[in-house]
Amino acid sequence: MELMLYQMRQKDGKIDPYSSGTIIFPNGTYQHLPRKEFQIEVLHQWKSQKSGASYPSKWKIKIPSYQMELTLSPTVKDQELITKESTRVIYWEGSVKVEGKYQGDPIKE
Repeated sequence: MELMLYQMRQKDGKIDPYSSGTIIFPNGTYQHLPRKEFQIEVLHQWKSQKSGASYPSKWKIKIPSYQMELTLSPTVKDQELITKESTRVIYWEGSVKVEGKYQGDPIKE
């Protein structure tokens, strides 16, 4: 099973309503997850010494319709991407450790 979520923040810190995700099941089927179907609680912040930006860097994710509760922790704190030479966007994206439950069963990745 795979899960991809993205939550963009607007300049004022509010969550962009176009944030969404996709859950992919072991049989290859998938389901789009609109923003209203999941909750992300930020548990920790990381501040970049390069850009000065602060990023959420540990999360509690809940997807009630799939009985899923996860905690995601970065494997490396500094996963900031500074793309001044290409897209000119600065953002944080990277690998995480996943722990939690799916339909009552423990998961750990």
